[in-house]
Amino acid sequence: MDQKLIYRDDDINYLTCADELKRIHEPFARRGVVHTVAVEMFGLWENKSLWRFLNSDPLIEVGLHGWQHNMHSTMDRSTLFEEFDMSLEYWGRRGGRKEITTYYPTWNRVSPELVMACEDAGLKLSPDRSEYAWQFHYWEVTAEDVEDVLSGKMTGKEKQKQIKRNETAIA
Repeated sequence: MDQKLIYRDDDINYLTCADELKRIHEPFARRGVVHTVAVEMFGLWENKSLWRFLNSDPLIEVGLHGWQHNMHSTMDRSTLFEEFDMSLEYWGRRGGRKEITTYYPTWNRVSPELVMACEDAGLKLSPDRSEYAWQFHYWEVTAEDVEDVLSGKMTGKEKQKQIKRNETAIA
């Protein structure tokens, strides 16, 4: 059985530059590869260009990252459910065309309360990180970085190490 590899791009929010995200997405589109984005719902609709892009590109898979980037693993079940419900309602009320079925935890931290809240909200908890081909932030990478990983020139893990080394060298 083929395992679905997830190219997870975190922290997409109302401040995300749609043009920059589109540039990062171009290699995915050229290769016909799904690009999963974990979105924070607060104010997302206000960035109309980003909203249209997330809803119209068939290779963008939208996942929930929360209402805002809070440490969800420390929150109680009912508070989490309210946040997830509010986020999904916000998406739907504003005409979100894609069904959001998965929650991608902030800082990849999970708790029993979080697992139960996802179940309560009808969300799957993101797969184990071993299923990610690459987890990144759009502002840390270039389209060339994405192409390196998609082409097999480097693994996502190798690319992240290279990016971190480059950041250290610049600092």
